[in-house]
Amino acid sequence: MTPPTGPGRQIRPSPNAGLVGQSGGRNQLSTPCLILDIDAFERNVARMAAHCADLGIALRPHGKAHKCVEIARRQVAAGAVGLCVVNIGEAEVFAAAGIPGILITSPLSTEAKMNRFVQLAAEADVTTVVDNPDGAKALAAMAQAAGVQVPVMLDLDLGRARTGVADVAKAIELGKELAANPAFDLRGMQAYAGHLSHEPDHAARRSGAVFAAVKIRDVVDGLAAQGVAIETVSGGSTGTCFMEPQAGGITEAQFGSYIFMDAEYDEIQLTERDERPFEPSLFVAVSVVHRSLLNQATADGGYKHFLSKSAAPRIVRGLADGTTATYALWSDEHGRIDIEAGGDELAPGHGLECYVPHCDPTLNLYDHLHVVRGGDLIDIWPIDARGVY
Repeated sequence: MTPPTGPGRQIRPSPNAGLVGQSGGRNQLSTPCLILDIDAFERNVARMAAHCADLGIALRPHGKAHKCVEIARRQVAAGAVGLCVVNIGEAEVFAAAGIPGILITSPLSTEAKMNRFVQLAAEADVTTVVDNPDGAKALAAMAQAAGVQVPVMLDLDLGRARTGVADVAKAIELGKELAANPAFDLRGMQAYAGHLSHEPDHAARRSGAVFAAVKIRDVVDGLAAQGVAIETVSGGSTGTCFMEPQAGGITEAQFGSYIFMDAEYDEIQLTERDERPFEPSLFVAVSVVHRSLLNQATADGGYKHFLSKSAAPRIVRGLADGTTATYALWSDEHGRIDIEAGGDELAPGHGLECYVPHCDPTLNLYDHLHVVRGGDLIDIWPIDARGVY
């Protein structure tokens, strides 16, 4: 269930392994631990696959959301053309597991990482993005020395100024250089507008998607005029999954968080009618460890077990009828349960489940996903690419 994974990394077995297949195992978990509701997860996977199919765009979901080989396999089985990853270490883990079509979405900046990419590209279907001429020259020299033609994408900055070429003319020039270099197989362009994903103003997010599409078209048309065809434009986030494809910019979606969702995504309006097409599926199970006050209890999940930018964990399971309580991160190891009504059940040992504030970085705090259906623990999946770089 938990084999060695990643370059030189092993994951210890979960202390909850003995509960798999036992009736009611979900309520007996050692905590804090990460829970995946398999039914909600599977519905989310199917809904996004259908959404992209209806739009006529490819889906290459971002593996940074889950870092889990089993989830990647299920996404590919549902129709995804591959997987996005952040770094070469993640690419190595997923390639070793046989995941096809891996795109590294952050430029490789050091000789050591470029060398690992060239070696991996000789054996697996993996692409990286390039956003500056010096990096392109260094990568090309390494590829030529190894006798390998490496797949690359031009990386275009759409306004976040994190990575990518910001200037349209410079992007066209770099695209021409990549296409002309025999060391490269130019696979298209990455155009990721990450600054839009959690923009709270729905109209501003939609306008940003339209602006991004115009900039993408300027670069694509400029390269076409130079004889360089860009057929694949990869980008988009869960927060813009009902905007960017419709704006006409991207042909391939990098959506990631849709499989889990979180409290921070609940704060934004995804669709024009504010529907919620994707369900919460990722939770952290905690236990009460102390209760001496009528209106307060202490749980075993703190800053080391949840990560948030703005929202708080939300208690969704384990409160008795008539109990009203909220959860606050209190210290590194502990959370505070503020009891507003009822709460007699909140004694030491009592279990709760909290909807996560921010799914990707919260998942990165754990080694295992405890997969549940109803009240049962049906499997435990290792988070294989956690901690690799």
